[in-house]
Amino acid sequence: MKTGDGIIKGMKEHADEDARKEVIELLSSVAPHLAKKLEDVVDSVHWIGKKESGRHRQMIVQFAMRQYRDEFWKITKNSQRCTERGIRFTEDLSAEDEVLVQLFSRSSRKRR
Repeated sequence: MKTGDGIIKGMKEHADEDARKEVIELLSSVAPHLAKKLEDVVDSVHWIGKKESGRHRQMIVQFAMRQYRDEFWKITKNSQRCTERGIRFTEDLSAEDEVLVQLFSRSSRKRR
C-alpha cells in the first residue's frame, strides 16, 4: 500500500473546480475537529483517468501523514454526509495488494 494515499469514489466533477478545495471542504464537514489542519494535511488531489461524460472518475488524495489517511478512512465509513452524497473513501492499493485482498477474502468465505 502506498503510504499516505487514499481514493475517493463517487465525488461529482464540476467545470473549473479546485479538486483540492472540494476535498478539503468535504473532509472538514466530516471531521470538523481537523478543519484547521486540513490545508497542511491534504497534500495533493488528482482525478484518475480520462474525463468521460456520464461516468464518475475516482480521485486520489495524498495526505501528509499516514495517520490522517487512516483517521479519515475510519470516519468516512460511517459518515452520513458521505452516504447522502454517494461518496466512499477507500485505500489506494497496488495491483499486488488487491490480489492479496481478493485471495484472503475468498479463503475467508470458504472457511465459513
